[in-house]
Amino acid sequence: MYRAIIWLLTMSAWAVCLRWALLLEKLPAATFGEHSVCGPWGCGPPIPVLLACHTFWLVLLGPPAFLAAAQLPSKWVRRLGRLMVAFAAVGLIAVGGWEAATWFREASEWERPYVVHRYFFELVTLVDVPILEVLFLGGGLLLVEQWRLGRPVNPEARLIDDRARSSVEPSAQSPLS
Repeated sequence: MYRAIIWLLTMSAWAVCLRWALLLEKLPAATFGEHSVCGPWGCGPPIPVLLACHTFWLVLLGPPAFLAAAQLPSKWVRRLGRLMVAFAAVGLIAVGGWEAATWFREASEWERPYVVHRYFFELVTLVDVPILEVLFLGGGLLLVEQWRLGRPVNPEARLIDDRARSSVEPSAQSPLS
């Protein structure tokens, strides 16, 4: 019975957090200086709406990723992180391909130098598919797995650490003997 109550309270808190994430769209536009995501590459929704959608995806996917990092063995956390990063990479490539096939073909000579801006604009305004959030959470899982195994995240740091450790180790002959 105790576990059922904890589970119910946890799910209720998660649902409330999801609702609060969506309420971010109600922020006044003046909070962000009345700015929007607009330029020669197109115009997007107001910033509070984008913030609400991206936060919703993070709140939706974040707790399961946290539970996976906390409960699964390191091997499975690493596999899940790699899978999430791979899915996000496929999404990034697909968005790039779509923009090359549609927008770039129809863009005028004046607009074509903004192809990179347009690509990032599409990534930021694409809230139907959580590409950026999956990339962020997958990378986070990989970092957590590295930290949990005690490996340095930066391979050069490990090399420096190994060199420092070898210079501190006592020699075979002690000067006192």
